[in-house]
Amino acid sequence: MDRSKEVGIRKVLRAGMRDNSKLFFIEALIQIVLALFLVFDLFLGTKETVSRYLDFPANFIIKNEILLYFFLSACF
Repeated sequence: MDRSKEVGIRKVLRAGMRDNSKLFFIEALIQIVLALFLVFDLFLGTKETVSRYLDFPANFIIKNEILLYFFLSACF
């Protein structure tokens, strides 16, 4: 994504390098948090179907749901 125009406009408005870096960091952090929520929702929505097709007990997934959630989020 080309963001040079945005950075140029912010420089004209006296935003320094630290302000631009902080803006990009906050945007990246928001995207990561939204992605984690999406992964968790997808996991909760599909765990029964996946356990049925893979012949994997759903009780095991329910017991270790938190551990599996952290594992999936660590993949990001």
